[in-house]
Amino acid sequence: MSKSSKNDEAKIQFAIGNFFGLYFVNVRSHVTYCKNLGVDISAFTKGFEAANQEMYEQAGKLLYRRGVTEEQLFKQMETSLASMTAKNMDDLAATDKLTTRQECEIQLQNVEARVARVNFAKIQPDVAKILLSAQ
Repeated sequence: MSKSSKNDEAKIQFAIGNFFGLYFVNVRSHVTYCKNLGVDISAFTKGFEAANQEMYEQAGKLLYRRGVTEEQLFKQMETSLASMTAKNMDDLAATDKLTTRQECEIQLQNVEARVARVNFAKIQPDVAKILLSAQ
């Protein structure tokens, strides 16, 4: 592998990890966290998945071509994502002067606007380009 293709591969792997970090937080970590507080945020999750479908399919293909399953990647990231989610929710609740349960409930208000804020291609356009052009 040439130096430039090694560099390209490093960028692709970074992009895959970057996408799945955001994806797992929004479709797994927050879901579990809020479910434990008695709040079902599946309306938000469905919107998030729909908004990020193209990126998800592409990142999943790239991951698979590298011999890693989504489940394997999630297992590697699960503990850090869970603690990050708990800290983020605690911080949000403190800032907003709400309970963490209320922060979960807020996920269900104005779902479209919330989903728009976590559209990967919009918030990380350069990383999205790497994913979409990668093999």
